[in-house]
Amino acid sequence: MVHNTHSGPPTPPPQAILLDMLCGMMKTQAIREATRLHIADLVQDGPKSTAELAEATGTHQGSLYRLLSTLASLDIFVEVEPDHFAQTPLSNLLRPNIPGSMYDVALIHGEEWQWHPWEAFSYSVQTGKTAFDHVYGESLWSHLSKNPAFGEHFSKAMTGFSMQVNVPVTMAYDFSAINTLVDIGGGHGSMLTTILKANPHMRGILFDAPHVIEEAHSIIAASEVADRCTLATGSFLESVPTGADAYIMKQIIKDWDDEQCIQILSNCRRAMKSGGKVLVVEPVLLPGKQMVTNKLIDLQLMVVLSGQERYENQYRHLFQAAGLRLAKIWPTRSPYSVLEGVAE
Repeated sequence: MVHNTHSGPPTPPPQAILLDMLCGMMKTQAIREATRLHIADLVQDGPKSTAELAEATGTHQGSLYRLLSTLASLDIFVEVEPDHFAQTPLSNLLRPNIPGSMYDVALIHGEEWQWHPWEAFSYSVQTGKTAFDHVYGESLWSHLSKNPAFGEHFSKAMTGFSMQVNVPVTMAYDFSAINTLVDIGGGHGSMLTTILKANPHMRGILFDAPHVIEEAHSIIAASEVADRCTLATGSFLESVPTGADAYIMKQIIKDWDDEQCIQILSNCRRAMKSGGKVLVVEPVLLPGKQMVTNKLIDLQLMVVLSGQERYENQYRHLFQAAGLRLAKIWPTRSPYSVLEGVAE
């Protein structure tokens, strides 16, 4: 009798592993297209045939089957019987307006302004400059301001990212000694309102560009902390609201080069009360094979912006140059940490 000594599927050859990596673009666009078609919403109440889904989405039935069959191989949807697809935990996250939704995040990852600059990736590698600016002749921020629909998609995607981080940050950091907190570049206020809800003694100031704050007004007004939250507009590269106990910024520092980061941190340092704090919420890169997703995002930042993900020593340099000391790093139950800066 021959005994099978192997358990589980065989390890694929290195060529197959590398080919799977090279197919990353295809996976992204496939996920985005299913998201754009709202397939996850259509199957939320139970399995649907490809014919039903094609009719509901105005798509070609055979092509839609090929899309869904591919996604089912990635555990995004499941083919419960031939030509019938149902929800999975992953596909459920492609629905909008649910806890933990990745709907807006999935949409933005396939947009043209995200992909087109990668055609000039070599330009960034060779020059250290931003491929987006090279391709479009302007910065991402300028491009978004001229294209309101893109800007709205960007803001929604950033909120989608934020929703994965807000509660871990609120739980990990001790906000009890802070009476007034300014959220720098706080977007629609999802992080600030989460913190305020957990800290009833605290007042907050949501600070961002005028067009972002205009969008945030109705969201804040409808929140349960509206009476403790003030909205303010301006550019954090120029100045920030003065006299607060602490200034927090999430996914801001990563978007800018060192000189601009030091300017932002310095503006907060000058504006804060004596004994105040600057709280930077970002991933802190680790060496080796860890944090591969964040290192891929670092490449994206190199291509579309002038920023980067950073290691601890790089954050220490930024803080020191802005007259701050990196006092402590608070890990959270997410890839993000809270870096606490105090006056030197």
